[in-house]
Amino acid sequence: GLGAAFSVVTYLNSVRVNVDDSIEPVEVLAAEVKLPRGLSLEELRDRNMIKIKSIPRDFVPESAVHPDADLDGLVLSVSLNEGETLTSTKFAAPKEAGLAFTTPEGLVAMAISANDASAVGNHIRVGDFVNIIMAVPLEFEGVDGEESMALTTGTLLESVQVLAIRDNLEGPESGEVTDPGALSEDNNSSNRTVTIAVTQEEAVLVVQQTEWGFAPYLTLVRSSDAPDPFGGDTFVEEETEEG
Repeated sequence: GLGAAFSVVTYLNSVRVNVDDSIEPVEVLAAEVKLPRGLSLEELRDRNMIKIKSIPRDFVPESAVHPDADLDGLVLSVSLNEGETLTSTKFAAPKEAGLAFTTPEGLVAMAISANDASAVGNHIRVGDFVNIIMAVPLEFEGVDGEESMALTTGTLLESVQVLAIRDNLEGPESGEVTDPGALSEDNNSSNRTVTIAVTQEEAVLVVQQTEWGFAPYLTLVRSSDAPDPFGGDTFVEEETEEG
């Protein structure tokens, strides 16, 4: 009867409303070109590498980035293909995106082996600055005309920044006090790497010296005295002894 017909009309109207909602266009951001990882949303906008596109609401990813979004402090952690929709899950803090995005501009990252004794008793933290001391064998002609070997110990590099210890890129929060052994996964003091920020030329210098078989020793720079990380690329002779 009349009631049944009214119910049918009501149902059809509700279906129409639901369909209309599902196909309603929603604006999201998408890649205008292939996007490399490591760029922030602001950089993508400034370089005109993204565009606004409209897609039906039902096809909008839950984490889609909308035109008015603000992802301050985050960078793309993966590369995106042209036309791909940007989602917030594909952005991360630079440290989470990888070491390549936390290495200071103009410098490279290199790892050196260290143990408790050579790494200030494991009191070095990510973000600290250290000096690198190394022993270098030098050949010279003795008074009797025969070749001799001397061991010279000197400061190879000064004020280099620590980027990571093992695979840990995170330093302690401001004011946080951490256990000196917290950065060691076990008690094997001979199995640790410290990753530092140096110039390419400094990296070559460190490798050249370690090829002699001498390990680097690190000294920790007081935080208030830490100079510019770009300084100190000269070798300062400390002491010499004949062997």
